[in-house]
This record gives sequence, structure tokens and C-alpha cells, in this order.
Amino acid sequence: MRTVVTFALFCLLAKAEGKLAAKPAPKVTAEQRAAQAMLRSLSLRDRVGQLVMGAYYGDAPSARSKELIKFRHWVKDLHIGGLIMVNRVQNGLARTAEPHTMALFFNQMQKLSKTPLLIGADFERGSSMRVSDTIRYPFNMAFAAARDPDASRAEGLATAREARALGVQWVFAPDADVNNNPLNPVINIRSYGENPDEVSEHVAAYIDGAHSDPKNVVLLSAKHFPGHGDTNIDSHLDLARLDATREHMNDVELKPFEAAINHSVDSIMTAHMTVPAIEPSEIPATVSARVLTGLLREDLGFKGLVVTDAMDMAGLTKQFNTGEASVRAIEAGADVLLMPADPGASIRALMAAVAQGRLSRQRIDQSALRVLEAKVRVGLTRKKIVDLDAVSDALDLDEEA
Repeated sequence: MRTVVTFALFCLLAKAEGKLAAKPAPKVTAEQRAAQAMLRSLSLRDRVGQLVMGAYYGDAPSARSKELIKFRHWVKDLHIGGLIMVNRVQNGLARTAEPHTMALFFNQMQKLSKTPLLIGADFERGSSMRVSDTIRYPFNMAFAAARDPDASRAEGLATAREARALGVQWVFAPDADVNNNPLNPVINIRSYGENPDEVSEHVAAYIDGAHSDPKNVVLLSAKHFPGHGDTNIDSHLDLARLDATREHMNDVELKPFEAAINHSVDSIMTAHMTVPAIEPSEIPATVSARVLTGLLREDLGFKGLVVTDAMDMAGLTKQFNTGEASVRAIEAGADVLLMPADPGASIRALMAAVAQGRLSRQRIDQSALRVLEAKVRVGLTRKKIVDLDAVSDALDLDEEA
């Protein structure tokens, strides 16, 4: 009898061990442990703040200006997660930022910030798209026309080095749209072209180049998901629409994003456009769970950061105010709210949504942890201040390379 019982216990233990062996606990990286420790130190409100990035225009506001008071409020009181550097437009022309001026401003904000700020910029054509006295690159379509993915790779590397010298860690590039609509008013030559295979090749090359220098680590963002190329409306001005079947999207629009994911792109930016093949409701992809969670997370298997396109664009604001758009975007699966017109309104709306049970604390933590992991990955917990004396040298080195 004792033998039978011993044998039965042995079988049960072996079975239990087999189950454990079949499902090992995922290994927690040092990066994840550091981010988890940061998360535990933050209040719910501060975790919500990590999901918001405000807009900065590349100049140096005076100490008494309302603008500087606003930025200080965002960083010191609201504890936003980061800033995106954009340009002021005067008489139809963008006014680029002076390198040392913007780096000095970033240092001021980083010193104020309780948690290091992620600084982003649309460096689609290198940093020269937003910053003066830097290498000037052509639009993406020129690289594909030259059949030169090595040039795209080199641009990615140079952009990463310039970005880090200037205090920017998140580069909102490359553009992964397939521009197969000649009437497209907003993507056009920002795209690598109309051939999805060529676009995919250049997107992959850019990512590989930008990720190739371990001394200048940057986050990248493929955009504008699920593909803004076959549209004839500028989503800055109105809600665009992608009229394509899912089968067509698989063959065209989604290919460059799949290539980006396969080459370890850090983030994907959403588009303010309707996608009837995926989301039957007339709402932007930015606030659609079917697009961001169903298509991007589940079907394509993307595990990185999902960032919205600018939330002050009419493609979104014509339907929803800042607060409602913010809640819907996080509900849908976005992690970062880019350029809401009023960051405070976004934070208040998200806090209210948690209080009402519309969003769970777990959902907030999920996105906040992704943001914090990204901050650790780019080294912000080790160094967040730009070396102003080295800015000119770094830019000159890139020019000579």
C-alpha cells in the first residue's frame, strides 16, 4: 500500500513539475526592475501624468513670460511625462530652433522634473526639419527614388546622434505610410513612395541605422498607423478616411509597419482617420480599440509604445474635446497622448475616468510602465542633462562623418 501511495505522490509531483516547466515565469530585465521601482514611487496622478507630452516651440521664453510659467506648471505641478519640440509657423513658414537655445531649455525643464522627461521631435528629415545649423536631408521619397537604403540607414544613424546631442531621445520617424494616392495633401513626399516593398526596405534600414550606435540610444516611431498614404484629406484639418479592404491593407498599408516591428521599432504613432475595414464606427483610429488593440497589438503582435498623433489636430478635435479624446485613446490602447491642447484637462479627465471605473488603475499602470521602461532604456535615469559645451562639437562631427 505504501508503495502505491508513494508512486501516486511521485506521479503528482512529476505532473506539477511538468506544468511549471511548461510555463516558466518571464524573466524580468534590469530595465524592467528599474521602471517598476520608479512606478511604485509615483502616485496615481503622477502615473497619469507620465502618459502626457506637451508641445514646446524651440525658443527660450523669458523668466517672466506666461509661456515659461505654463511650462513650469506642466513639469513641476502636473508632472507630465515629456515634451515634443515643434516649430512656430509665421507667414506660412516654420521657424526652426537654435540648437543651444533648445538644449538649454530642455536642461531647465529636466532640472524641474521629478521624473526625467522624455523629449521628442519630428526629425523625419534629420534634425534640420526642426533645428537650424544641422545637416539638411531631402524628403524620404528621394531616398527611395535613388534606390539607396544605405542612405536611409546613414540618415537614421546621423539623426540619432544629432538628437541625443540636442537633448532629444524620441525621434518621431520614420514615416511608414505608402503614398499610393497622388491627391494626398499631407503625406506625399514624406513617404518613401508607392511601392510597399520599397517603403518597407527603407523603413527597416532607417531603424537599423538609428539603433546602431549604443552611445546614442533613441526611441523611434513608425507612423501613421494603420497607413495614411491612400487618403485625400489632411488630418490636421479634418477627419481622413482609408477606403481599403483588410486584404488590401495586408498587402500594402500594413507591410511597412510589419517591417518596422520586425526591426524592433520602439513605438508606433496612430493616425486620425477612419478605417471602415477594421472599425465600422466613424471614429479616428486613434480612439479605436479595434485598430490599436485588435489590429496592432493582437494581430501584428506589437508590444512597444503606442503614441497618438498630435491631439490638437482637427481630425480628432472635431469629434471630441481634449478630455474625452484622451480617455478614449487610452481606452483604445494608446500609451502616450501627444500634444493635447490642454495637458491639465487630459490628466483631469483620465483621473475622473479611473474614479468612475471607466479606466482601471491597472490600465494606467500598464502604459505608465511602458513609458518608464523607455526612459530607462535611453539612459535618462543615469543622465538627463545635455552637455551644452558639446552641442556644437557633436553637430560638427556628424557633418564631417
